[in-house]
Amino acid sequence: MLKVQLLGYFLAAFLLMGCENLTIREASEVKASDEQNSDVKDVTEQQAQIDAREAVDKQDFRLLAFANKVIALPGIGTTEQSLKLLEKQCGFRFLSGTGDTVNIGDDLSRRKALKRYAEVYNPIVLKGCQTFQKQYQ
Repeated sequence: MLKVQLLGYFLAAFLLMGCENLTIREASEVKASDEQNSDVKDVTEQQAQIDAREAVDKQDFRLLAFANKVIALPGIGTTEQSLKLLEKQCGFRFLSGTGDTVNIGDDLSRRKALKRYAEVYNPIVLKGCQTFQKQYQ
């Protein structure tokens, strides 16, 4: 009986360690490099359309992502499976200052404007990414 109980404890500890490593890995991916972290200067919807078209022209299909506990792509409905596929096909650019934690003094209107910007930007870039994938696969 004691062996079964010990085995249960080891199994539970092993599973918890696996979850801990997953969380650490995801957090490090979000903070990976300056190339992935982006700050958008002009957050108007008109500028989002212009920037999205320029990105498609340059074949930069990375979608703008919010670095929450679960990665969010404003303007695109996603499931966990589609998120993995989109990351593989198009890639992500994480917007700085868009995590789950809001510090006192953060400009909430800026966060809302970034979300609106990404809601306009992402569908345009996604369409370009999907068109490119169809043409070259």
